[in-house]
Amino acid sequence: MTNAFIAERVIAKSKKRMVRDHPFYTALLYRMEIVSTNQVRTMATDGKHVFYNPDWVVEKTVPETVFVLAHECAHVAYCHHTRKLIGNYDHKLWNQACDLAINGGLVAAGFTMPDDGLLDSQYTGWAAERIYADLKRKLAEDPDDGTGESEESQEGESGEGEYSISDGEWGEVLDAVDDQGKVLDAAGISEEEVKIAEEVHQAAQVEKKIGKGGSNGQIRDVIDSHRGSIQPWYQIIKDHLHDQVITDQSFASVNRRFVHQGLILPGNLTTPNGELVIGIDTSCSLTLVELAEIGTHTQDIVDEIDPTRIHIVYCDSTVRKSVSFDRGEDIELKFYGGGGTAFNPVFNWVEHEQIYPSALIYFTDGYGEVGPEAVFGEAFETPSYPVIWASNGREPYFEGCESFGEVVLI
Repeated sequence: MTNAFIAERVIAKSKKRMVRDHPFYTALLYRMEIVSTNQVRTMATDGKHVFYNPDWVVEKTVPETVFVLAHECAHVAYCHHTRKLIGNYDHKLWNQACDLAINGGLVAAGFTMPDDGLLDSQYTGWAAERIYADLKRKLAEDPDDGTGESEESQEGESGEGEYSISDGEWGEVLDAVDDQGKVLDAAGISEEEVKIAEEVHQAAQVEKKIGKGGSNGQIRDVIDSHRGSIQPWYQIIKDHLHDQVITDQSFASVNRRFVHQGLILPGNLTTPNGELVIGIDTSCSLTLVELAEIGTHTQDIVDEIDPTRIHIVYCDSTVRKSVSFDRGEDIELKFYGGGGTAFNPVFNWVEHEQIYPSALIYFTDGYGEVGPEAVFGEAFETPSYPVIWASNGREPYFEGCESFGEVVLI
């Protein structure tokens, strides 16, 4: 058997192991294309692909390969490939800094790191930029300490070495590229980081729902790393709702997925006919400025999704007011209430009004309880419809039930 065949089996086994043990990193891995190539010495990623050299992979165990795959995913999750472009960093030194920033978290999450991996507890909790500055300082003090750009690395990067994509150490992070393979410009970097932030939150929800993985500490750190930039939360919510709001079906638009089976089924029309519920936490969790911004973008969301009816429910420890709007009406948000915090009443209101929404968006800071054992609890059942927690703080505290809904930080 050739090394290419053996390596492909090792990669396949490693992916299965990740699915079983590390859902967070699995969700991130499956967004990228895994490419076997002799143009890298070990493994590398540009944010779109994970490149691996089969001759190198065959020398690694499955647990070690799992580590390096997760290592590449962590580089992308932390946007190391885009931050590298922003800072115009030395390639080799940046890769060392990034490795030191993520390897400790991977080891803590139960991954098996190859023996030649970089690990230093001194850098626990440090961002890659801070580590880079420290390594650069040490290099200036001692140019022979083994860090920095080597002649071999310089040759590999110039394209004159044996490996045309990467000649670096394993688990390398390359420049971020677009779908055509071109290095991203400033606008492309911003768009890529927004997209990754959404995918990181989705991956975190996958691991939470499955209830296994052991990566909670690093997941929190990854999510926190994205909070420094302004995220278009309203676009994230739009993307969620495009998949969740009910649409009409008609044989005028045939569902092509089943045609090859001889089944002629109706397809989805583009105009939704579902109702949308929006919960507003009025327990002093949102400022007037934030409410005004939410109102503006809520109108944009409604205009694009175009549900038949929108219900705005204002709630602190109880529902203070509800206002409904028909399709085409302008949305106006106000403050009603100002007491304690409870999330159950909004869901109970939906049940009491016998509304079957396509989705419910709850704007809050997350500091409250929801579930059958929650404070201010009333009769509560976990909703069967999609829920989006649009939070400027954290996810809610789930009491007496499994966590539900998608969390979008705003």
